[in-house]
Amino acid sequence: MIAIFFRFVLLALPLVAVVFWLRHRARADRTEEELEADIRRLRKMLGACVVGMLVAAIGLYLTDDRRSDAHTRYIPPHMEGDTLVPGRFEPMEEPEGDEKDNGERDGRP
Repeated sequence: MIAIFFRFVLLALPLVAVVFWLRHRARADRTEEELEADIRRLRKMLGACVVGMLVAAIGLYLTDDRRSDAHTRYIPPHMEGDTLVPGRFEPMEEPEGDEKDNGERDGRP
């Protein structure tokens, strides 16, 4: 559920930033002081959008539960008889003879 929220935020914030920019560009009849205040406000809003997108992207990366462990092998979807078996991750078997391979090759450290 939280991943859906993060994806929505990543979709919505760029649209919000475009709306802020278009609103800023549409108002042409302003004095110099109003223009400076409006530019500062626009920069704050766009900065908040960028920070929000970064937070949502990091949150989505950290909550993505479809990743597997480092020592697994992906088995793609396949047919067994008349049924479709979905893809899955299975633990990899340890190769025989490498129980104590701590980086040594050919007797050298």
